[in-house]
Amino acid sequence: MMNEHNPISEKNLPKQWKLGFDIAKDARQRAYVPYSNFRVGFALHEKEGDTFIPGVNVENASYGATICAERAALLSAISSRGLLDYDYGVLVTDADPPAVPCAECLQVLMELCGPDFTLIICSMTEPRMVLTMADLLPYSFVSIPPAPEQAGNENSAE
Repeated sequence: MMNEHNPISEKNLPKQWKLGFDIAKDARQRAYVPYSNFRVGFALHEKEGDTFIPGVNVENASYGATICAERAALLSAISSRGLLDYDYGVLVTDADPPAVPCAECLQVLMELCGPDFTLIICSMTEPRMVLTMADLLPYSFVSIPPAPEQAGNENSAE
């Protein structure tokens, strides 16, 4: 299936995307989702080592303690390897249309991976959207310059 804004073809997908898809789809089965039953799998690609780090969503009765698959993968990657060059991720859900990351995940991915980081958003069988962080979060916290009064002139009166 094609995204009306960004047609999907093998030419615009990274070389190893299929491996990432398989890793995310497999990881998805390990999600802990007793409340929503909504399983999400994510595979974060580390550019230099050409490796994937999987992540799944883990729910908690205290909903604020729930962690999404995208952040789980990124936190695992940083914990085990440090903050490296992560260039894309593959997200797999069984939603139709496939779900995009939540706002919290988008903000974390934007800050730690940058505006060119690409998300390949998939159904259970195929990629459905290919979008960059800049596409998904054009006004992230890291891209908003501080207001002039906050940029070092706190005591000035107008």
